[in-house]
Amino acid sequence: MSSRPRVAAVVLTSVLVLAGCSANTSEPGGGGQDSAAGTEINVGVGTGVFTAPLTTDAFAEEGLKVTRKAVNSGAAAVPLLLNGQLQFSVSDATGALTAISKGIPLVIVATATVSGQTALDDPTAVLVKKNATIRSASDLEGKKVAVNGLGNISQLSAAAAIDRLGGDSSKVDFVEMPPHTMTGAVTNGAVDAAVTSEPGVVLAHSAGLRTLFSPMSEALPGVPIFVYVTSKAYLAKHRDVVDKFARANVAANKYTILRPDFVRSYAKKSSNLSDAQASDMVLPEFAVDGTDKLALQRILDTMVKYKTINSPIDMDEAVLTP
Repeated sequence: MSSRPRVAAVVLTSVLVLAGCSANTSEPGGGGQDSAAGTEINVGVGTGVFTAPLTTDAFAEEGLKVTRKAVNSGAAAVPLLLNGQLQFSVSDATGALTAISKGIPLVIVATATVSGQTALDDPTAVLVKKNATIRSASDLEGKKVAVNGLGNISQLSAAAAIDRLGGDSSKVDFVEMPPHTMTGAVTNGAVDAAVTSEPGVVLAHSAGLRTLFSPMSEALPGVPIFVYVTSKAYLAKHRDVVDKFARANVAANKYTILRPDFVRSYAKKSSNLSDAQASDMVLPEFAVDGTDKLALQRILDTMVKYKTINSPIDMDEAVLTP
């Protein structure tokens, strides 16, 4: 039985967690080269709606030509960043902090999304069967709960929320499972609950599951969920491009916030949602103030509390200062 969230020691490079990554797909081009269309950059992405701003014109307006590269796994993203095949990649905030604490030369340069303040604007959920006897956080004690990565933001937020709501997360058996299999696993009883985020939540509701509680707003409201990272080597050689990327990210997020229909349309196409599902999903909260070091420190403090990280991190070194 797993107790506190933990990071598997077998792979340093697997700590960069990309939510909902798809395999064997990529778009051509890129490589960090200058062209008539601007500086070409390859950005590692998953299939989550949090990457919708990358499709706006904000990056072209900064002279950047973005090519999105679907990364097969977090383990695959790190070497691609370090060898220059990717210039940037989206990452679970805890995965980025863990990687940096392990000595992997990455820097957080921008924030994609932050967690909601209340359950109403929280795109994360702990899901159970509608008819399950599980009615509170304490009811998860002794139960098997699926997360998309041991030690990542899903497990960390769920554990912290369980403890805050009166349960004991050390008595919960967290197991790692791909997001697309979670609804079926809860439905057929392979696990008792699952921690996921939109559009997984609305898809699970359509399949007959219900939300027990919303972990991020319960335990870690207003903190970065997904961030963008680059390598220290790329930052040192291309600070101008990194600054342009960070500015474009903020502009793209502002554009996206004002156009929720754009985000829902993106989610519908990228995740094959129905009109009703796209309309019902809780949209992510896109970051418009750069990267908040104090908010990241709250995540780091929680990671230390739950023993997912041991080495201290200098946030001034880990996070780009504009």
